[in-house]
Amino acid sequence: MWGGTQYNAPTTDTPFGCNELVDLLPFVDADVEDFGTSKASIGGYTRETWRSLSILTMRKQRRQRAGQKMVRNISECLDLPLDLIFEIFGYLHPLDIFHISQTTKSLRNVVLVRSAQSLWKTAYKRHRDVPRCPPSMSEPAWTALIFSAMLCEECGQYRVLTDFALRTSLCDSCMDSCYMLRNPPANASPAPYPKDHVVWELLPYSCRWRVKRDSPWVTSDVDTLDPRLLCVKCPVAHYRRLNGRKVFTWRECVIHAMEMELHEDHDTHSWHLLTPDTTAIIKLHETKYPSTTDKAWSCNHCTIHVSDLVTRKATLHHVKSVHSVGLVRDKIDLLYQRGSTQDTPRRPVCLSVDPPAECRCARCPNLGFRLFIRERLGQHLLDKHGIENPVDDKDIVKVTHILKTSTPE
Repeated sequence: MWGGTQYNAPTTDTPFGCNELVDLLPFVDADVEDFGTSKASIGGYTRETWRSLSILTMRKQRRQRAGQKMVRNISECLDLPLDLIFEIFGYLHPLDIFHISQTTKSLRNVVLVRSAQSLWKTAYKRHRDVPRCPPSMSEPAWTALIFSAMLCEECGQYRVLTDFALRTSLCDSCMDSCYMLRNPPANASPAPYPKDHVVWELLPYSCRWRVKRDSPWVTSDVDTLDPRLLCVKCPVAHYRRLNGRKVFTWRECVIHAMEMELHEDHDTHSWHLLTPDTTAIIKLHETKYPSTTDKAWSCNHCTIHVSDLVTRKATLHHVKSVHSVGLVRDKIDLLYQRGSTQDTPRRPVCLSVDPPAECRCARCPNLGFRLFIRERLGQHLLDKHGIENPVDDKDIVKVTHILKTSTPE
């Protein structure tokens, strides 16, 4: 009944689902059947007026409810089939799945059971930037090892390095109390077995260096030194038109050792440290990495480039114009997203071994820029410098490549 006029029940379906929404409107005598009418006006109100009043009322109710905290219950997700839960969680990062296992006991029993092994393998397969799990560990244990806080597992000391050889995190004092030295110093207790006893080959071991507290040696020091090394265990192969071995940075040596861990010819590791002269010549031939033209750069102050990576030049312009940064610094203001689809891997330089390239031109600047075989250097001196009879130490300089070797070849 609106305005004393009786309307018959409509034949069409009402546009509202229940009487609860009808009560929100400012008409106390309204009826649910009235909202299905097809007439132009209802009780003197046009349909446009009624629509405007209803919109205003709905907005008022939304404003009143906006300040209320909406607590959502996600326990119903656990009622889904396990296959569907694993399919959804499979798109998460392994670290996110590890965090899920620490929220509730119910979710922990879902992702940390033996049947969830396929979930972890799928997550690691979709995120190739995460280090691969070794065969001797499970994916959850490996995730906890590489992403957990740097705490000593025995005493809880903070800022402890993870020992990946022993698959644990221990401080120096706990390492001394939990493990023993195969070759202890003279003033320490002797080892329980002789140095050449077979038991040492059966026990897990670590090559962890003991550094004095008054002379700290960290990765930044090695980055400053920036050495170049050769893997002695790798065979001489044809690479970039030369027969030789790849020259690695020290970080690439760590990755190479992990990748070749299961190869029979890499049961032990041996490295050649190159001399400063050879290292300088090698660096002149290396391409700049990371590449400034790769669309793999992002701003470290905001998330504008997270889903749409750009070149370094575009990121520099954004940081300077939007964030007003005068001196832009890599890894602080700019980030290079390694592992992205536009990431161009660094191509190592090959050092010729067969035949050995161990001579350089003393007449050319920049250390000769190139390493030559003895016969080809003679032709180079004749063609470019007009020297028919080159003299050693004056026209030809023999370069020593190897400065030090970790183990005898």
